[in-house]
Parts: sequence; C-alpha cells; structure tokens
Amino acid sequence: MNSVFEDFFGRSSSDLWGDATEEFLPRVDVSETGKEMRITAELPGLDEKDVEVTVTSNMLTIKGEKKVEKEEEEGDSYYSERNYGHFERTIALPQGIDTNNAEAKFKKGVLKVTILRKPEAQSSRTKSS
Repeated sequence: MNSVFEDFFGRSSSDLWGDATEEFLPRVDVSETGKEMRITAELPGLDEKDVEVTVTSNMLTIKGEKKVEKEEEEGDSYYSERNYGHFERTIALPQGIDTNNAEAKFKKGVLKVTILRKPEAQSSRTKSS
C-alpha cells in the first residue's frame, strides 16, 4: 500500500501520518522526596475526560484512549486518516505511600499526580530515583 502512495502522491503514507500501527505509550517520569511521590505523564493531544487515574494500595494506573483524526487537502487530492487506541501505564508504589492523599492535575496534555507519604514513612531525604 505504501508503494501506491509513493507512486501516486510522491510520498509514503507514513510520511503523511506516521506509522498508523505505532502503539501510544505515554512517557512517564517518577520522582520521590521524603514527603511525597510525584508522577508526571505526557499525554499530548488528550483531554482530561480521555484519561482515567486509579490508585490502589500498591499501584497507580493511568489509562485512556487516544483519538487522532487527520485531514489534508492539497489541490484536487484529499487525505483523511483516523487512528484510535487504548493505552495503560501501571506504576508500582513503594511502601509508606498514603493512597488516601493522592492528587491529580491535568493541564495542557500533562498529567501530574502527587501522593503523600504516611507521616511515619516521611524522612529527611530530599530526592531519590
């Protein structure tokens, strides 16, 4: 199929839209301090309503659906592609995390989750990875 695009349009379908079979797996950064754990996930092109965050006693799960619709019109040619897919990231939480004190904020495609440590698990350390 790519050769048809290349022959007809002078470029491949992946040049137009990227690899349609590519799985979306959000990039996640995890950091800890003596008082809390911070998880940041990059979710470009998603709205808050497309993302679900759950926290259990030992796991944080981020899941949702990414929908990409692209259209391009060039002269008499019209291109349209739709790509949908579910994603899920699960992060193990360390001992001493207070899952009842979790806060999630979503702004401009970035999800930030902060989970406090239980008071007895808080330490004076400032950063670890």
